[in-house]
Amino acid sequence: RHHVDEDLKPYVCISEQCGNLPPAFSTREEWRNHMADKHCPDWVQYIHRPSRWLCTAKSACLSFKSEQLLLDHLRADHSQDTPDAQLVLTASRSKVPIPSEPNTCPFCG
Repeated sequence: RHHVDEDLKPYVCISEQCGNLPPAFSTREEWRNHMADKHCPDWVQYIHRPSRWLCTAKSACLSFKSEQLLLDHLRADHSQDTPDAQLVLTASRSKVPIPSEPNTCPFCG
C-alpha cells in the first residue's frame, strides 16, 4: 500500500490558495504538515470561508448573506442623493470572508 500511495499521492491540498493544481502528498502526515505550515495551524477555519456583504454606512455594521440582499438594503435605506450605479459598486466591493466555526468539517461543512 505504501508503494501505491507513493505513486498516487492521494492526499491533496484543499485550500483555494494553492490554486487549480494543488500539491498532492503520499501520507496524511505530509498533508497535515503542508496544511499547517503553508496555510496556518487553524487552517480548518480559514479555507472555504463563507462570505458576508457588509453595510458600514451607519455606526452599526449590518451583515447580509448575498450581494443582492445588501444592494436591496442600500436601495431601500441609503438611496437618498446616491446614484444607483454607486450603490451597485458599493455592494460589489463589500464582500468579506468570515472564519468558519472551529469544529466545522472542511469537507462537508
